[in-house]
Amino acid sequence: MNEHQISTKHKKPSGFENTKIYGIGCSVESARLRRVIRLVLKQIRRRAPEDFKRIRSRVNEIAPLSDDSAAVGRFEGSGGDFETQGIVRISESDISSIATLAHEFGHACTRQEEYHRRMMDYDDKQLISELCATFYAYKWGFGRLVRRHPGIFEYPPGSTFEMGPSGDVRRYRVTRGFRIHEM
Repeated sequence: MNEHQISTKHKKPSGFENTKIYGIGCSVESARLRRVIRLVLKQIRRRAPEDFKRIRSRVNEIAPLSDDSAAVGRFEGSGGDFETQGIVRISESDISSIATLAHEFGHACTRQEEYHRRMMDYDDKQLISELCATFYAYKWGFGRLVRRHPGIFEYPPGSTFEMGPSGDVRRYRVTRGFRIHEM
């Protein structure tokens, strides 16, 4: 299944009803995870009301991630652009769900201009998308949690990494503004 297809594998237990959290549909069964979703959205709303509005305009549902997925979270936008609505999917067994949710909401909040501004630094679409999402998680106060779970994102501010073909490996540093600079 690609990122634009919506899974229908999850059957709800009898008596379970979809709910809304801050106006966003939620089909997550776990009461604990619904509390975490509420907590994350509350903090975003308090720290960055404009970002919260953007999330509400872009995320039409928060749903479980398929059990066969290796990921712990994913934002599935329907059009591949920066304006269409989509679904935030989260693993109901994810132990780092606060950091994961903040990161996935960061994907939903990313604007085209900031994505392209970061692309001027380094031409790797996946890495730039992850930088943008993690920038928002840090902005909203979830940075320490994201740092504790490097599986969510491997390049925190101040980190360095090497990339490039053999013989032309280059060294890069991630800035506090989540930009990549060659060293």
